Amino acid sequence: LKQSKKGKAEDAYHYVSYVPILGQLWELDGLKRGPLVIGECTKDNWLALAGETLRKRISQYTDSEFMFSLLALSRSPAATLSERLSLLL
Repeated sequence: LKQSKKGKAEDAYHYVSYVPILGQLWELDGLKRGPLVIGECTKDNWLALAGETLRKRISQYTDSEFMFSLLALSRSPAATLSERLSLLL
């Protein structure tokens, strides 16, 4: 367990996900009882809201605890470009 500045004990390694569903940004944290609504979002602003939420979460830790990895799952750029190309032909 790691101790944050606020005195909360947390497991050293686990995943937290942020996903936009039905106009809400949800936090999925394996150490919490269930999903947490972060706030309202759109397809255009959910990444900015998730980024701000991550910055706040990371700021809760001291520099010596700074052991975070970020992983993003996204659509293949090749698939997007292929679709755009097919629209032009």
